[in-house]
Amino acid sequence: MSAVLIRKLSQARERLQSGDAAGARMLCHEVLQRAPRNPDALCLLGITHLMTGHARDAVPPLEQALAAQPRHGAALENLGLAHLMLGELAAAEHVLRSAAALPRAPASVFMRLGVAILNQGRHAEAAPELERALELDPRNPDIHLNLGQARHGSGDYAAARLQFETALRLAPARADAMYNLGVLCLSADDLATARQWFERVTKHSPRHVDALVNLGIVLQKQRDLDDALACFHRALAIEPGHAQARSNLAQVLALQGNPERAREEYLAALRDAPGLIHAHEGLAAACLALGRYKEAIVHLRAVLGIEPANRSALESLASALFEVGELKNAESTAQHAIALDPAAAGPYATLGDLYLVRGELEQAAAMLESGFQRSGAGSLLGKLT
Repeated sequence: MSAVLIRKLSQARERLQSGDAAGARMLCHEVLQRAPRNPDALCLLGITHLMTGHARDAVPPLEQALAAQPRHGAALENLGLAHLMLGELAAAEHVLRSAAALPRAPASVFMRLGVAILNQGRHAEAAPELERALELDPRNPDIHLNLGQARHGSGDYAAARLQFETALRLAPARADAMYNLGVLCLSADDLATARQWFERVTKHSPRHVDALVNLGIVLQKQRDLDDALACFHRALAIEPGHAQARSNLAQVLALQGNPERAREEYLAALRDAPGLIHAHEGLAAACLALGRYKEAIVHLRAVLGIEPANRSALESLASALFEVGELKNAESTAQHAIALDPAAAGPYATLGDLYLVRGELEQAAAMLESGFQRSGAGSLLGKLT
């Protein structure tokens, strides 16, 4: 390659380092006009697209760089990054494994490989890659954060906490480290400490939607319903399509004794996320409270389509089917619920009522007595009088 082209590549790197992606891209194109297969110019061109958030445009030049030089470490890593940005996790993992196999692969390669694996839900597999990254760059808070998430996903809360706390020591203003510590405390039902962490996040980053939602969940659990409602409203003002925030808002409205408004909000949540099981469950409960049994049945069946062994949904479905007169379906559903949880009182009550409606008094009495023996629920005995 001529001295002129070498100088232009050097200038392109300098432009990239100074944040001038457009200038670097222009220089790369000048090099490629003279040397169309130059892997360094193609790689730098791909990086300029990544810097400006155009991951899809970065893929072709990075692939061309690798066609010219298959073991080009920077091209492999940045192609893996492009796939990560596009959500193409399996492709990212494949490319980054190739990058990690090269001699002297940097910490960033192992971290990104760990992230690709982590985001596919394989937490235990991600940890060794992130540990390798940490060996190479022990003071990188991003690596500590990702390793903390891998530990959390594997159920090792103590190790996860250590990583998040280390990330926060290295970068005291990192809101994501505070947020993850809050999530850990919430999962351990340490509501007071979780609240402190989420409040710190929202003070530092007022538009952190997930922190607002989780703070609202904590406040709801603490029965501070008005403040919980305010958190969910703030989250939705920032991100109107956040289905989980809207579903939680609906749940608070139901707790406040407003099932009609709760129903409206659950329906809105399901328009944004049709498979959100929490919203289907809550909507079914609101419909039952409003006497909208047929509508409740639709959403209870949606829940059971996702979670066939959901005992609460089966119990509610049996009751709703009885209310609309589908006695045969109500009977089989209640019996299924009893088979899954013999100690649940509801299905016995439904079957007792069903047999009474049919005039099968002895069978109703036997079912209620059996239910009392298994569940200890005095309400079943009350039905015998």
